[in-house]
Amino acid sequence: MKINRPHPLKVIFSVGKVTLLEVIRDKVLYSSLLIAILIFSVSFLASRLTFVNPERIVMDFGMTAISLVGAFIAVLIGSNLLNRDFERRTALVTLSRPMSRIEFVLGKYFGMIGVLFLNTIILSLFFFFILDRSGGIVHTSLLLGIFLLWIQSIFLCAVALLMSTFSTTSLSVILSVGIYLVGINISQVDFLYQKVNSKIAKFILRSISEGWPNFEFYNLEETLIYNLPISSDFVFNAIFYFLFYVVIIFTLASVLINRKES
Repeated sequence: MKINRPHPLKVIFSVGKVTLLEVIRDKVLYSSLLIAILIFSVSFLASRLTFVNPERIVMDFGMTAISLVGAFIAVLIGSNLLNRDFERRTALVTLSRPMSRIEFVLGKYFGMIGVLFLNTIILSLFFFFILDRSGGIVHTSLLLGIFLLWIQSIFLCAVALLMSTFSTTSLSVILSVGIYLVGINISQVDFLYQKVNSKIAKFILRSISEGWPNFEFYNLEETLIYNLPISSDFVFNAIFYFLFYVVIIFTLASVLINRKES
């Protein structure tokens, strides 16, 4: 008897919707939002103690909070999504239906995209309120900068999901954090490349600089503090760079997830 297989996009959307609702009930999300609100509050108090450009202090704290909280959620929740379902054996029930494992992983990922989008919106609204009270202005470059931080967070989430396809939750977190820390310091890697004399060291540093996910590419805090414009070409390049890596990540994930114990 032939089984009518639902459209892959419908499967991905269904899994994503369930994932979104599951994560919203997760205490990690609320804890991270609370941490961000505390950081915003500290930034507002700090801006009250200075008479020179208080909005820059709020901008500095605010962009840092959005970036760190997005990374925190992407790593902690993203690294645990697959392993939690496989450990609880609920993945068996889900995968017994007419869907492939890669559709299951993509559904989880799209659910996390929704979670991180919701997180960014909530934090941004609170940030805009504090910025307005400090005399700052919500300009187009700021909106683009926050959009790029959201791209950064879903980029990191894709990395965390990839790590979880072949490792435990703890190891996935460690690997994801390591990749993130190197990725936000690519300019330092380039600096070391210019300084070292060893050919082997130069080769390793050059390989990291060109092949490692560059999360620093999405952090435009200094540009925003000085209210410099962000070109549309830069935004398009940032999106293309993200999509290029995501295709590679989920190509690898499609292979590795089939080896995961079920």
